[in-house]
Amino acid sequence: MKFYLSGLRGKRELDWAKFGQHVLLDPFQARNVPDNYPVKDRLMDSGAYWCLKHKAYLSIAEYLDAARSYPWASIIAPDVIGDKDATYQNWLAMKIHAPDLFDRVIPVWHWQTAYDYDLLDRYLEEAAVVGIGGLVDPLRKKRDSDDPKASEQARDRVLRELVHLCEKYPGRFHIFGLCWPKAITALNKLVISADSSLWLWGAKHGDLLSIRQSTTGTPFLTSGKWYYDDRYRGVDWESIWDSKAIRARELCIENIRTLRDFCKPIDESEH
Repeated sequence: MKFYLSGLRGKRELDWAKFGQHVLLDPFQARNVPDNYPVKDRLMDSGAYWCLKHKAYLSIAEYLDAARSYPWASIIAPDVIGDKDATYQNWLAMKIHAPDLFDRVIPVWHWQTAYDYDLLDRYLEEAAVVGIGGLVDPLRKKRDSDDPKASEQARDRVLRELVHLCEKYPGRFHIFGLCWPKAITALNKLVISADSSLWLWGAKHGDLLSIRQSTTGTPFLTSGKWYYDDRYRGVDWESIWDSKAIRARELCIENIRTLRDFCKPIDESEH
């Protein structure tokens, strides 16, 4: 999969994300990013989450202005979180108002919205890639769960269902908010792309991503707390132990590099 870094909310994250290859930006974030920003490609998010969080509204006209402001690799259709019908109507509006962009637009199908597979089939008939949203909460680790075992079983069940769907349509999906190393491992060669802010866990939780080998020699992605005696890529981690700001930067950049090494685009991973 091609992995896009999301969560670029300010200058700090933008500076760190330059060590990656692909970034996800909504129309609000894109205003602060220079045209010569040194990444391979950018995916334009719809801004639906930002609008929901800030009780804001982005019109179709404003969305189209942002979509035409830069040669995006792809463009996420303007979805409405929790409303599959409004999301579909926005998709239809794109066909009418932006035929010049339509071949790069990715419609959004919401996982938790009644599992409307008829709607998913309609999207798959018209679009090369379909985005699957609504997975952040089902796949998130419940760090304060009253029943950790049941919580893990529930997200394992969601992952099995998701893997089954992606096996049925290999290379046809983009997964939003894929913040679980186990899920990234399972879907790496099944989906065309994914995004998440997992790389920022270095700053938020002190978590460091790493690539390990199973007993059968299969690589998998994992995460754990960073300790000062770890050594990665020649970085003297002990020397930055007392600097929280530098430590956060180095951990996040290391996570970016690990994701870049682990997540290969499908055409590259097959050669």
